[in-house]
Amino acid sequence: MDNPIQTDFIRWIVFLPLLGAIVNGLLGAKIQKSMGKGAIGLIACAPVVIAFGLSVWAFLILTGLEPEKRFLIDNLYRWIDLGSLKVDMAFVIDPLSAVMILVVTGIGGLIHIYATGYMHDDNAFWRFFAYLNLFTAAMLTLVLGDSLLVLFVGWEGVGLCSYALIGFWYTDHANARAGNKAFIVNRIGDFGFVLGMFLLFWSLDAQGHGTLTFREMVKWAPTIKDMMIWGMPVATLATLFLFVGATGKSAQIPLFVWLPDAMAGPTPVSALIHAATMVTAGVYMTARMNVFFSMAPETLNLIAVIGVATALVAATIALTQ
Repeated sequence: MDNPIQTDFIRWIVFLPLLGAIVNGLLGAKIQKSMGKGAIGLIACAPVVIAFGLSVWAFLILTGLEPEKRFLIDNLYRWIDLGSLKVDMAFVIDPLSAVMILVVTGIGGLIHIYATGYMHDDNAFWRFFAYLNLFTAAMLTLVLGDSLLVLFVGWEGVGLCSYALIGFWYTDHANARAGNKAFIVNRIGDFGFVLGMFLLFWSLDAQGHGTLTFREMVKWAPTIKDMMIWGMPVATLATLFLFVGATGKSAQIPLFVWLPDAMAGPTPVSALIHAATMVTAGVYMTARMNVFFSMAPETLNLIAVIGVATALVAATIALTQ
């Protein structure tokens, strides 16, 4: 998309949950003591519900456009300008991200509302909702990011928040260990993600098109189709690295071991992280980078094998529960 439609409202889909997290994180204890838990719940739930409304509005705008023009962008500022690396802090909505933000804000909003009742007797009510709002903001950053680097910021954010939410009842050592396990396993996957991101930038830069912006990466992807490194295609190695990151976030073999223990956290955490949002991050990243994965049939074959194996192992485990 060479001429995306400029907007200035997409940022609020991310900023509203972030604002809720900041208010509850910094002032939540005082608000809970003086105004009660109802005020905390309102501060947490309202931004996500409003973000869902904005997501629906964006979706309707897209449906009213011609298919080739369905691309909205909200460019905040130039984040990095270092040599050939130029990255804008920008959020975009296209058909893929539009579906994802509806899921994140829609299901996330319902889970926030449910959690106000589920967590009502917990003294750290305000802290729970600060984490939950921060997780939602990070997931929306991941989905709406205009570049692989902005996506990675959200990617790391959901990993950090999952650690805080899974280990929320940290006085129970089992919960604390589950949070640590999720954090460590995801960092292993994230190392692969970083290697894949660096390799793609290096290979594109070698062709004179160094970029991490998605639409530019798609445009120049054919230039690295025949590039080789260490005796194998660059696209294959880069997508294998990216897939390592996806296995961590989406709990695929071999980096699935954190997920069963993660159920030790509060039920709303399991619903939000493990059923609706975080485990779909790897799927979203793969879909977003599909142009490179389509150039690497070996990686696609491996994804199919890992997916089938994970499904069989998970089903076998479920039989004994």
